[in-house]
Order: sequence, then C-alpha cells, then structure tokens
Amino acid sequence: RTFVKKYSASRQFTGEGYLEYRTTSGNIIDSDKDELRVEFSTVQPSGLLFYARNSGGPFADYVALELVGGRLRFSIRYGRSSHSTENLHETLLGKNLNDAKSHSVEILHDKDVTTIYLDKTSDQEKAEHSFKTKYTKLDIDVAMYVGGAFDFKALLSVKSNALFMGCIFQAEFKKILPGPEKVIDFLKDDKVTTYPRTMNQKCVAQTYEPFTFSSDDSSFVCSVGGLSSANSLSGSFVFRTYKPSGVLLKQVDGGNGFELSYMEMDVQLKVIIRNSETLLNINYQNELTKINKGNWHYVTFNISQTSFELSVGSKRETRTPAVTLPSNFFKDGLTAGGFVGCMNELIINKQKCQPNAGSRIKNVEWSGCNITDFCIFSPCLHGGECTQTGKTFSCGCSGTGYDKGPNSLSVCQFSESESTCESLKKNNPSLSLSDRSYALDFDDSGPIRTYKAFCNFSADPPTTRVESRDFKIKLTPSKQPISQRISYEPSLDAAKALARRSEWCYQFVDFGCKKAKLHTGSNNEKLGFWVSSNGVYQSYWGGAKQGSRSCACGETNPNSCIDSSKKCNCDAGLDKWHNDEGYLNSTTLLPVVEVMFKGVTSGTEANFTVGHLYCAGEISNTATFVNEDGFIKLEKWSPPSNGVISLFFKTPYEKGVLLYNGMPEKDFFQVEIINETSVGLSYNIGNGVRKIELSLGDKQVNDRSWHHVMIYHNMKVFGFRLDNQEGKHENPLFLKRELNLNNELYVAGYPYDVSKGFVGCIRGLDVNGEVQDLSKLAGEAVFVKSGCGAACENNSCKNHAKCLDNYNVYFCDCSKTPYYGYFCHEENGASFKDPGSQLVYEYPSASDVFRFDIVVGFKLGEGKPCIGDIIRLGSSDKSQFYRLSLTNRKLQFDFKGPRGQGSITIDPPSVGDFCRDVHTFALSRRYKVVNYTIDGVKKPKEEIERLDGLFTSMKKVTIGKEGDGGFKGCITGVKVTREAVGQKPETVEPIKEYLYDDKNTDLVTSKHVSRATCGPEPKVPEIPTPRPVGQRADVSTPQGITTNPKLQAEDDDKTAIIVVVVLILVLLLVVLILVIYWYWARHKGEYHTHEDDEELKATDPYIEPAAPRKLKGEEPEKKKEWYI
Repeated sequence: RTFVKKYSASRQFTGEGYLEYRTTSGNIIDSDKDELRVEFSTVQPSGLLFYARNSGGPFADYVALELVGGRLRFSIRYGRSSHSTENLHETLLGKNLNDAKSHSVEILHDKDVTTIYLDKTSDQEKAEHSFKTKYTKLDIDVAMYVGGAFDFKALLSVKSNALFMGCIFQAEFKKILPGPEKVIDFLKDDKVTTYPRTMNQKCVAQTYEPFTFSSDDSSFVCSVGGLSSANSLSGSFVFRTYKPSGVLLKQVDGGNGFELSYMEMDVQLKVIIRNSETLLNINYQNELTKINKGNWHYVTFNISQTSFELSVGSKRETRTPAVTLPSNFFKDGLTAGGFVGCMNELIINKQKCQPNAGSRIKNVEWSGCNITDFCIFSPCLHGGECTQTGKTFSCGCSGTGYDKGPNSLSVCQFSESESTCESLKKNNPSLSLSDRSYALDFDDSGPIRTYKAFCNFSADPPTTRVESRDFKIKLTPSKQPISQRISYEPSLDAAKALARRSEWCYQFVDFGCKKAKLHTGSNNEKLGFWVSSNGVYQSYWGGAKQGSRSCACGETNPNSCIDSSKKCNCDAGLDKWHNDEGYLNSTTLLPVVEVMFKGVTSGTEANFTVGHLYCAGEISNTATFVNEDGFIKLEKWSPPSNGVISLFFKTPYEKGVLLYNGMPEKDFFQVEIINETSVGLSYNIGNGVRKIELSLGDKQVNDRSWHHVMIYHNMKVFGFRLDNQEGKHENPLFLKRELNLNNELYVAGYPYDVSKGFVGCIRGLDVNGEVQDLSKLAGEAVFVKSGCGAACENNSCKNHAKCLDNYNVYFCDCSKTPYYGYFCHEENGASFKDPGSQLVYEYPSASDVFRFDIVVGFKLGEGKPCIGDIIRLGSSDKSQFYRLSLTNRKLQFDFKGPRGQGSITIDPPSVGDFCRDVHTFALSRRYKVVNYTIDGVKKPKEEIERLDGLFTSMKKVTIGKEGDGGFKGCITGVKVTREAVGQKPETVEPIKEYLYDDKNTDLVTSKHVSRATCGPEPKVPEIPTPRPVGQRADVSTPQGITTNPKLQAEDDDKTAIIVVVVLILVLLLVVLILVIYWYWARHKGEYHTHEDDEELKATDPYIEPAAPRKLKGEEPEKKKEWYI
C-alpha cells in the first residue's frame, strides 16, 4: 500500500512542523456560516489536523480536528462559557484511519447546526455527526493551525498532543456568512506561515506493508545473506507500540551479540563483545513523545569495527568500541520481535526482511498493523490507571475505592463503599459503628467519587450529612438582585444524589437582617428566593410549609412575627438585628442550590446561612404494573461505553420483560423473566445477539418475594446478576464494544409486543447511580400505580383471610382460616351438639414431625357451658398430645411434649361474646416456637423449652370428645397440617373430606356429627376477572377458579373482528347520510338560482362550468323536487 499523490499542492508533514494563519487585526474570523475541508493520509494513529483558536482563555471559542488512536475526533465550542465544559460538543468518527489511505473530512457550520462528514464521497466506510449548539457564531481572533501548533498546552480540548505526520492533500477554510466570502487555502495562501520553513515538500509515494507482533514472545528470524562474513551491520525500520517495554531486534551467541530494545522514554542498543557491554541510549524527556504512545518511530543503527551508532528520529548517539569485534561476531540470521506492536520497512545491510514461510515465525500477523489504543480515552472508570499492550488493556484500581482486589476484567466500576449510613448499618450488622466519618458513595457505581461523610448512628434511623460551606455569609448591598450558589463538600451533585435515595432530608437556613427585607417589599414584590434541586425558585423559608410563601413566624397561630402584619421578621425593616431561621424539610426539593435576595439595598445590612444537608432512611420508590401493557419510559441508557442498572422485583407470574432498550435489528438489551426459576439477559452490541441466563435452582423467582437483578457493561464485559448468581461475557476487544441505543428505556414493558410486559412490583430502580422516582413516574403512566399491591386495596376477603395480590387481580388465602371459596366465605361446618359428638381422623401412617398447624372455627351451642375439648392431636404410642379446649371462658392449649407437660392460657378477644359468637383460631408450632392468632389478631410468639423436639409418631386428630368433656356446639371447619423433616407439608381437612367430599371415609370415625352452618354466610361480590397475562401459569388460584388462555385469545380475536366490522358499517352509513343530505340540499323544493350574479357564481361550489348562462332579466327555470 502506498500514499497516493492527488493534489499538486499537497504537503508532506514530518511530525516536526505545522502551518499557521494568524487571525489577528484585519483577519479576524467572525462567522455564522463556514466550511472546512481537510484531506489527509497517514500511518500515525495520533496527530493534530486543524485547530482554530480564540483569545478568551479557558472558556473561549475553538475548533479542534485531530486523529486520536486511529479515530477522528472533532470538538467545538461557540460562545464564551462560564465553565470549561459548558457548550462543549465532541464526537469520534471512524477507526483505523492511520491505514495509509486517503481520508476526507468536511465540516459545515450553519448557525446553530454543525455537521461533520468523514469520507463522504469515497468508497470507504462513511460516517457523519451533527451538533445543535446554543450559540451560532464562531469567533477566531488568534490563529488557525494545520498539522500542529507551537504550544499544545495553550490549546483547549486537544487529546492527541502530537504534531501530524503524513500527507495533507487539502486544507481549506471558507467563511460564507456574513459576507464577503473568504477562502483560506492553507497549502497555497501567502499569508500562511510554515514552521519550519524547510517543511515544504510535496507528498511522495511511500510503501506501507507492516506486520504485527501480537504477544511478548512473537518473533521471526530474518536471514541476511553474507552477514556472517561481514565486518559491519547496519539496519533501519519503523515501529509502534503501546507496551511499556520490549525487545525489537537481537542476535546473541554466547558472550557476543547485540540487542535493540525500548522502554517508555528510551531506545537502547546494547552491544556485547566477550561479555563486555557497550550501551547506547536515546532518551525522550518529553511526556508527549513517550515511545509507547502508539506513534511510529524511525530507528537506524550501525555496528562496525570503528563505531556503534543509534538514531531515533532526529536524535543520534555514537560510541567508539572499547574492544575489537571478533571475526565471527555476526551470524546470518537475527531475530526480530520480543514485544507487542508493529514494524515496517525492516532493512538489514540493504536487504529487506519480511516474515515468510521460511523465517521461523511465531505469533506474527502479516495482514497489517493490528494494534489498538485502548487507553487514549481511558476505559478505566473512577480514576483507574489504564495500561495496555495494544492487544488488550487492564485497569489499576488500587486507591480508587472501586473493584477491590485484583481482577483481569475489572474497570474500577463497582464501589467498595455503601451509599448511605443507613445502608452501611443494614448491610453490616456485625460491625461496631460509632458517630464519625465513613467512606460513602452516594451514587454507587455512578460518576460521583467516594467521599468521607459524617454518620450519626445515635439517631434512629442513622443520619448522613453532606456539609455546606455557606455560614454567616455577609451580603454587600446592591441595587441589583444578589445571588449566590451554595457550595457543598464534596459537590452539589453528591448532595443531590444523597437526597434522591433518602426517605427524608432537612436543611437549616437563616437570614439575618438590619433594615434589609427578606420576603415581601412594597407593592407586594417578592424579594427573597432559594432555588431547589430541580431548578425552581421557592419563596417560603425555614420552618414554614412548602408553598406557604412565608417564614416560620408567619405560620404560627396567631402570627408571631415582630410585625404581625408581615410574614417574616425581617420584613419589618427595623434598624436592629433580627433574623428568620428554621429547617426546610421538603426532601424532593433539597438540597438548596442557590439563594437570591432583592431586599439588601443601600443602607441595609444582611447575612445568610445555608446549613449542612441531613438525610436518613431509604426511599422505596415502588411502582405496581397492574397489566402487561403498563410500563414506564425513561431516557435511553447511556453512555455507550459503560453503565449499571439495578432493581428489585416481585411477581406471581413466570414471564415478563423487566427492562428493554434499543431496536431488535440494532443494538439493544433486554432483561426478562424466562420461567419460574430463571431470569435472562439478551443483548447485541453490534456483533450478534448474546444471552446470559441465570437460575435460582429450586427457588422460584415468581414467589411474591423481592429479587434483585443488575445489568452492567463496560469496555471489557457485559454482565448480569440475579440475587447471588452472576454471569458475564467478555466483549471482543477488536470488534464493536459499545452499546449504541436508540429509543427510550422501557421499564416493565416491551414496545414491540405489549403482551410480553411484566405484571408485579418494581422498586429501587437505579440507573448509573441515579435513583429513579418510580412512585412519581407511576402517576404519569397507564396501568401503573404507585406503591406495591394495588389489587388488594379494595378486597372482599372474609373471615380474616389474607389477601394475595396478583397485581391485576387479588386472591384470598384461606389456608389460615377454617373457611373456603374465593373470598373464604363458605362454611363446611358440622354440628357437635350431642353429648357423644366426636370425629376422629387417623393418618395412614404415623410420622415424626417438627411442625404442625391447627386452624379451627367454633361457636358454642345455645345454653351450653363455655367448656370442652375442641381438637386434640395425639401420637400412636400415646407418648405425646396437643389439645385445644375451652376453660373458664378462655382458650387453653395443653400439651405433653418431648420434654414434659405444660399449658398456655389464651385470653379471649376484646370484642364480642367469646362463648356465643363465631370465632376462628390458628396455631402454628415449629419445635419450641408457638405462634397463634384469634379472629385474625396475631399474638406475640412464645418459646417453650418443653416443646423443643419432634412430635413423634403423630397419628390421630380428634375433634370434640365423647362424654361431658367435649365441646358442645358448631365447628365451622378444621385444617391440620403436619411436616416431617425432609418431607413436604401434608394438610388434612377432616370435616370437609368426610361430610362434604365423601373422601377418606375409611380413615374417619364419627359419632353424632352432621353437616351444619354455624352462622350466616356473608355477602360477597362477583369473582374478579383478571386481564389475561400472556400464557402464564396461574399462581395460587383458588379451587374452582380456572382460566384458559387459549380461549381468552380466541375471544380477543373474535372481539377485534367484530369491532372492525362495526366500524366499517358505521363509516359506510355516515358516507351514505352525507350523500343523501348533499342531494337533498341541492334539489329540495323550488328556489331561484343565482347564475346571473357573477360574484355569487364565482363562490358557488356546485355550479357546473359547462352550464349555460342566463341573460340578465330572464326568469330562471324553476327546478323540480325529486323523491327517491
């Protein structure tokens, strides 16, 4: 491959010079519309192509066009700015532009739109990008440069920091508006100065056939004919690398030979004669010319009897040998390689060396120079140190506070610190925490660095403090409004991040005054404001309610201000010091960003204080997605090179898209519940779709409990976490590594198929360290509600049943009640009113259980004493029993357990007649722990040491009791569950199974027991019907409730067809009515035409052009009315 000479005025840039056009005095560029055209060819990856400079210092206009790491970087700023990064626009285009081919750049600036085109008219890969700028005018009053500049430190926003080396075929700037038009041709214009003046050569053809050493042990043997008998060796080559050190060329045989090597700042030639070394060293002191910056370096060397010579670029060093070279010093072959990088034009004793089949090649690529500058725009985050070889890179995270421990895939992305004092305490329960400063990262993996903030652990919950620096700031009187931004340590962004993730915050403000006014002046003019975190001016002050337009004293009843007709003390305007102070506690508005005062005028005095920001708690930010087509839209996930999204979800369904961003045929990512145990990530960064699927094994993800997912990507990996599971794919370093997304980020929805949406709750959504206010966003979305559990808000569950929220419908959990049915309103009761009433259920086999549950409902019979055994569990060997009975108008739980006997007396509920009303009782025993509820009221758990063991040989359930000791009345139902170690729970319902279902009759014996209803059945609404959720399995659907997704889908199809047909019929009917009306209006009855009136004729849309005109005065023909 060669440079191609295209223009007669082309210029060869040697990497030591540049062109300059001074824009001072009469040459100032003041442009609303202009064009810049540059065409170049180079093999160097970095170098400045064009720069236009203004005299405005660090905030001035500039235009920068440069090669950086083989890519084209374009950066501009129009209009002077108050911050160094304000109004700055930049983009990167293309890749591997240092390929010795000709590349063209065209930049069009037209007022507030600037567009750059790369290779617009060539057959190479094209690229373009447009900026929309705040300001329209480009002001250049110092100079324009091509190929470099005198002092790179004086240039704004330049990354290459290198003079261009290669050929420039065209460099032309054209000012178009305002006129007159002005063209500057940098290669021809007499006003353009060349530095140095000797750099005036046209471009010449240059061979470019590089090869790549892809690892430290890459090499090939260069055979040089006649070298073994030669008295000298001379060579030359060019090389480039990103590795800090390596060997370039060597020939060593015993105690004789030479080695040519490099380090970051040096190139060395070491000659060894009989184990005696002579060292030649070319040193670069300038940081900009480090050897491993990736630019090509031209090396020549010579070893002879009379001298040793080494040259790198324009630098040269010579040494005289201390001893004579032996006659057999040189061998016919020498080894090239021992570093990672590229080499070109290797010439030894005027013979060209190329790797070929006979040169003992090891890890050498012949196809070109295939190394990449990974560190030019550092992929290491949070200040991590990037090191590279040109084939890969690594990040040193030590001391950054991110990614603790060595990890070859780390880019310093994940914080080692907690985000708040609250999370520090919650996630580290074993730590002894005191009131002091701790390292916190308020935005987790976001851009804000870790900071030591004060934690008050004496408070409950713990309080986090971000310090303000504005205390008792004296104000200078002025006719103009006085404004001042509030300073925070470490930053305002850190204070905002803390407030966004906290449940509540407060901040002290104080305004001291002498004659100065704070709130209201004459004519009711508002005088004092503070700016909230969302950029809105607020006119209420500390201690007052949000939106009250008052100070604390104006909020009291009666008004306690010095002048009770005012709303603030300072509005009295008295000639003595007063103040208005108090705390602001509107968390969504804090921290205070800025204060502004109009009432501090001549003859007044004032000062202000904005105190520290204190925050506590963790905001839940929860939203419920009640239907599949409910979702929240956020801005697309950016930047393309890295990011982290995390959230918590819970759902009863086994499918649903949690996150989606992008387009199916382009870059995208999707997080989706795949089945009841797995969640998957699929993504495409331009190299094809890849997937990561994580499973919780036996644990379900649709178990209505919270599960955590995190998706992250950087230049090295794309990763995914589900609870404590993690999977990741390494990115292909030499293919596309960035995620360039279009469209918005969808939360809980998939825009291309709404039936794939998620139904359930999502909380704690964090995008790149910024907490998203889902509660607020839910109010702006359809089928989304704030909080979690929307379906249970107005449930009709009866008899203290628990409502289960399926988010688009609710179910009633009857397992802890003795009732049945959708609403737990149906009885399957029995009468135990006779003296001998008893029902006994015997399990098919005895079992040793650690847990049993008893659920029973009862009502004492009329006139019966408030005593008697209700239910008893017994072992087959009669060694243990557990009994619930009525005694002295109270419930009593007696037992003979693993470690002895005992009893618990249970007080009746505080309302109703315990011995006459219907009551429900539920007891759960797990080893020694006993929990129970009466009529849905949960009682404190009890731990009983005599129960600590297994209930051995559990065999029998007895309801009632023969004789006088049994309960006499009505039992609404009984449910007993037992669970043995290593076995699934087993539930029996003796009354229902025996009396109602005719099941297990061989396991039940009964006396004087019959069906009965203990009380009136409550009224219930119709069973709620959920909108179908895809083809998902129904979770916890009550018995008797069935759904058929296929039938639902067919019904939806039929409904859609009917709707379409009806719409078509309605449309045809409307058209028919319009036609009839038009005909009727034209022909109804008799009327006179106006065809003789020229003005009216011209405006009548219904007059036919061919109709004959009537003569003036002629009676028009009467028209007839037709009936159809």
